[in-house]
Amino acid sequence: MGEEKDKVSKIYEELSALKSIMDDFAKVVASVFNEIKASISSIQANTQAIQTSIQNLNSTLPQQLRESLQEDLNSLKEVIESAQVGVPATPAFAAAAEEDSASANVIYARAGLRGPASAFSPLVDALEKRSTAADIANKLEDVRDSLQSRYPSNPAFYEMTKVAKQLRNKGTAKLDRMATNELMRMAEEWSERIVK
Repeated sequence: MGEEKDKVSKIYEELSALKSIMDDFAKVVASVFNEIKASISSIQANTQAIQTSIQNLNSTLPQQLRESLQEDLNSLKEVIESAQVGVPATPAFAAAAEEDSASANVIYARAGLRGPASAFSPLVDALEKRSTAADIANKLEDVRDSLQSRYPSNPAFYEMTKVAKQLRNKGTAKLDRMATNELMRMAEEWSERIVK
């Protein structure tokens, strides 16, 4: 029986040691959980502060800054609109002139044809003589080729090519007064854009 008492005593000692280890482990786990809980509370507080700052940002933004931003936006819109307006829409020159008899009155005066605009003289002659659309297309291409040899690449040359193609498709038709005046306006605009 003495041996059994010793065995029970050893088991009791080992259980006591194990209980002590488990108690220490429970204290460490509880301490870690408390630290995690404190960190989560801190994160929640910071998140709430950030949300409040974001919500108040619009109301705390100075009125002057908002007005300045609005002015910048308005200026940007104007620039975009002016850029869109500055790109001329090329007319289709679809309507042939049937009722429009010889109209030597082209609305733009020849006196304005200076510098690169003087290269447009053959085109103006063809318009004043009421040449066919195909002849006017040839003159426009000649003007374009002449200007391309003297001036750097310019989007106006592409537009001239496009208009010449539209005119060539009209063949022997004659342009009405409105199409003639529009072509003169475009020639003046092209000459200004090419030398810029």
